[in-house]
Amino acid sequence: MQDATIETVISILEQTGESKNPWLTAHQLRYAETLKRLYAFDGERTAALELGATHIFQYILAKMGFETVYGTQFRSSPEQADRKPFELTVDGFPMRSTFLTVNFEEEPIPLPDESLDLVLCCEVIEHMDVDPMFLMSDLNRVLKPGGALLMTTPNCTSSQNVLKILHGYRPHFFMQYMKNRSPYRHNFEYDVHALLALTRAAGFECTSLETVDTFGKSSEEALEFLRKNDLSTANRGDNIFFIGKKSGPVIERWPPELYV
Repeated sequence: MQDATIETVISILEQTGESKNPWLTAHQLRYAETLKRLYAFDGERTAALELGATHIFQYILAKMGFETVYGTQFRSSPEQADRKPFELTVDGFPMRSTFLTVNFEEEPIPLPDESLDLVLCCEVIEHMDVDPMFLMSDLNRVLKPGGALLMTTPNCTSSQNVLKILHGYRPHFFMQYMKNRSPYRHNFEYDVHALLALTRAAGFECTSLETVDTFGKSSEEALEFLRKNDLSTANRGDNIFFIGKKSGPVIERWPPELYV
């Protein structure tokens, strides 16, 4: 299954002219792991939204039979249009979606309440600067009761980051400033406890949570240190994969685990 999904990722990248994009090719394994979980979705397929949209997942959502597919672009100016149609043909299959332009931490997603069956929030939540619960609360609003949320985000307590701490370095995946002064950097990197606190507060029940090494190899040196000192080696993969369902309204707008 993993090989098949990687082949799917590579094929789509090649047909969309993105196979030489170093960022996208570096994420091939993460895409494949995400696709395995996406293929397991068994709910209604009326409408789906992908935050931080990629061609790969929008194409797959359309192939899976979703009648309406939305993606997003960050609104950098008030003049940007709210919606923009997008079309892509891969392996002869024509995919049509609509890009929504929105600032996740300041503006509601321009969709009706309870209109979505599935939301993908992959490698997005760590970029939130000041108020991730604004976004999470709005995802609760647009999802139908029982609708699914699939999230991925780097794991700040991975074995690779433990190794950094043991050698006296900061345990971050991507906390560097950008030479081009872009604000689109990681602002808060999650462990599984913080991500569960965030999603619970937003009214989501966890149905699956795993960590997988998708960006680098597991550090055996760090894992051996943890074992020798009777410390947990669970959830030490470098990427967190969370699947949850909307179980009710927002529970806590300002979860104390994340806000002061």
